[in-house]
Amino acid sequence: MSPAPPRFPTPPEIADVPELAILAALEDLLDLTLRALLAAHPQLSDSECSDRLRDPSPAQAAADRIVTAANPLARALDAYRRAVTPSRRQNPDPHIPF
Repeated sequence: MSPAPPRFPTPPEIADVPELAILAALEDLLDLTLRALLAAHPQLSDSECSDRLRDPSPAQAAADRIVTAANPLARALDAYRRAVTPSRRQNPDPHIPF
């Protein structure tokens, strides 16, 4: 888990791409969920820990599934945000050719 610095879209960005608002909220909620699950089940943060592999409780097993699914979800959210956000390299002034 390596959270990015919080970045919320500006009102003009939300006006252009409304779903950016809920994507930002979902990313923050996903980060908070992982922090809470890892606090409740610290053995989940250690892939080498034998307690993780040995007869987990139903809650620990469910938490493990959420933690496992979080990384692909975070990558998908990031990919979607990049796909719908105009390139930062675009020059906002059409009169400047470079």
